[in-house]
Amino acid sequence: MTVERSEGIIIATHPFRDYDRLVTLFTPERGIIRLLKKGSQNKTLALSPLVHIECTYFIGKSDLFVCRETTILHHFLSLRASLKTLEAACEMLRAIRLTQAPEKEASPLFAKLLDALHRLPKAPNPEQETAHFYLNVLKHEGLLEDEELLQQQSHPYSKIKTLFHYLISE
Repeated sequence: MTVERSEGIIIATHPFRDYDRLVTLFTPERGIIRLLKKGSQNKTLALSPLVHIECTYFIGKSDLFVCRETTILHHFLSLRASLKTLEAACEMLRAIRLTQAPEKEASPLFAKLLDALHRLPKAPNPEQETAHFYLNVLKHEGLLEDEELLQQQSHPYSKIKTLFHYLISE
């Protein structure tokens, strides 16, 4: 078994057996990975979506890695202070989950997500931040080449969201 260490943002968690959790993590080096975290049922906030962690995990023969150790780098508690901000952050996580293949390197997109999550609590319009993030995901996936569109400060959220979902469903 190989041991690796990586930072990541938790996308989702699910209870597994009596005391374990399955954690879906978005990392810069491996993209989306799945971890088994043993004995973690009572640490719900520490292993909840929208938490930035660093973890050490074992890589075995399956696509489910065993998490050995986690360190919380940022809770992003300010994202939970407003429903609009929390919804915007969850839409960003959903965009990652829908577009990123397991174990596909995604350093630039990881950096964009981390930056967007840090900016979101101070944003006057969280939907604008989400629209801008959708455009960054489309660019990362090679579905958008218009640099001018990315440089604009305001985007019609509903049109960008429709475009995003249309392009990723093709």
